[in-house]
Amino acid sequence: MDYVANPAQLITATLVGFVVLLFLIIKLRLHALLSVLIAGVIIGVGSGMPFSLVTQAVTDGMGNTLKGIALIVGLGSMFGGILEVSGAAQAIADKLVKVFGEKNSAFALGLAGVIIGIPVFFDPAFIILMPIVYSIAKKTNKSLLYYVLPMTAGLGIGSAIPPTPAPMLITGSLPVDLGTVTILALVLVIPKYLISYAVAVPFAKRLYVPVPENAVLAPEKKEGAAGGPSFGLVISIVLLPILLILVSASAGMMTADSAGMQNFLDFCVFIGQPYLALIIANVAGIIFLCVRKGITMETVESVLAKSLQPVAMIVLVTSAGGVLRYVLDYSGMGTLIGNALQNANRSIILVAYIISTLMRIGVGSTTVALTMTLGIVASFPQISTYSPMYLACIGMSAMFGATSFSHVNDSGFWLTKEYMGIDLKTAFKSWTLYGGFCSILSFIVLYAISFIWA
Repeated sequence: MDYVANPAQLITATLVGFVVLLFLIIKLRLHALLSVLIAGVIIGVGSGMPFSLVTQAVTDGMGNTLKGIALIVGLGSMFGGILEVSGAAQAIADKLVKVFGEKNSAFALGLAGVIIGIPVFFDPAFIILMPIVYSIAKKTNKSLLYYVLPMTAGLGIGSAIPPTPAPMLITGSLPVDLGTVTILALVLVIPKYLISYAVAVPFAKRLYVPVPENAVLAPEKKEGAAGGPSFGLVISIVLLPILLILVSASAGMMTADSAGMQNFLDFCVFIGQPYLALIIANVAGIIFLCVRKGITMETVESVLAKSLQPVAMIVLVTSAGGVLRYVLDYSGMGTLIGNALQNANRSIILVAYIISTLMRIGVGSTTVALTMTLGIVASFPQISTYSPMYLACIGMSAMFGATSFSHVNDSGFWLTKEYMGIDLKTAFKSWTLYGGFCSILSFIVLYAISFIWA
């Protein structure tokens, strides 16, 4: 876009827009979809953008964002529904707890969260795992936080691994391929989880939270009783789309010396496209986790239909974040910030993290915070000069910020608060601060990697 707003007017309009956004969400409890759209229009009109350009920003923001994630969110939600109805998610948790033993069950539940968090959204995954958490906490008489915090941290880490929506937003906003983002996400899994687990221990020791009296415990398994799908089968299906994406990325970097080889590489690139990788994973899940285990196709169809119900809201809220992103982009905000950081060397990663963290604290929605941050950063003039791995680091830093400091304007805050049966003060001292500490420490690791590798 050639249009650039008057800097003073643009900054004023942006500040006013974000104040209105916070007021609508926090004070009036207006839904994020309407709140973000209203703030976008205020910023666009207030900064002096032509009305036609404001309309174009709304159209492009909704259309381009939907194009990038709508299908992935839908297919991913269906895959999560298959894992839930088949008992696959519980099979992962049960196996890991058995392998690591009761003494290390908190660590095992966190690892289960990492694996389950890849295909299943946070809320349903949390609900699936909580009966297991209740049962172990009741048996050991340890603080519920000792198990909930690592488990939720694992779910958050899993959501950073493709083909979940967040990495798709990164590749849709920044000029970086999904293979590079996948490699970085996998490299960060171990240090980020170890940090999350290490931070959880002192929090749990400081605050004792008993199992609520009305908690529903996981049913006791009888020796020799027929169980759900095997751990090996579940892991194979969960990791299948990740493997296909990595194969696709590898094939895309290879050079063929014959027509036949080129066709084979093209096929490898094709099957690793996120939508196709998830289609294959869904079909494999239906066949091996459901039909072969005696679950009827009528039940499968009902589960898939139910799993799509929350998708519309997720996609629309994310798209609203895309609208705000395009308003800031078309108004020249990205250029304004980018020029100010022209000689800032590697601080772009830090800037992305700070912006995303502030957005997260203010707006509450991880997807909206991530979408807006990526939009601002993507419009920096120097963004095209960075290497793919450095761009992946920028995107991942924005994601770390977008998952930090959850509080009253985030649905996940209330979900964990109610399931743990704690008051607001305890929720702030545990859930909110824990997420913030993990985010900061994980960002430090990522920042160090950006110097070494990117």
